[in-house]
Amino acid sequence: MAHPEWALKHKTKGTELRNIGGRYYLYRVSSKYDKERKVSRKITHEMLGRITEKDGLIPRGQKAARAKAEVPQVSVKEYGATHLLQNIGSDIFSELQKVFPNQCKQLVVLAMHRLYIKHPLRIMNSYIKSLIYQKSLKT
Repeated sequence: MAHPEWALKHKTKGTELRNIGGRYYLYRVSSKYDKERKVSRKITHEMLGRITEKDGLIPRGQKAARAKAEVPQVSVKEYGATHLLQNIGSDIFSELQKVFPNQCKQLVVLAMHRLYIKHPLRIMNSYIKSLIYQKSLKT
């Protein structure tokens, strides 16, 4: 498959362009003669950076510059229901803390969300990551 022109313009002598997972990366390469096989062998060295159409070559270890307008405003949506369930079930949570001291917070969060959101547990991880909690569980 041919690489797009915007990615190819960053390829120079001694570099290789790779498409990995739909993203383009630039690697430093060289060759060495193999006496046993009597052919040159390619040696791939370190990755030089990632190439995007918008930002061009982004050197390794740096992140693409993002405009401030792209960052969404954060709003807390689940505070009321969580607060109500904490107050009603405080005795249950204290007993749960005794039985499962290391996993208590995770169990409470899963149980609360399963109670009032009804999402299947398999997608709960991505849903919880999308929410913002600030001290949602009292310890």
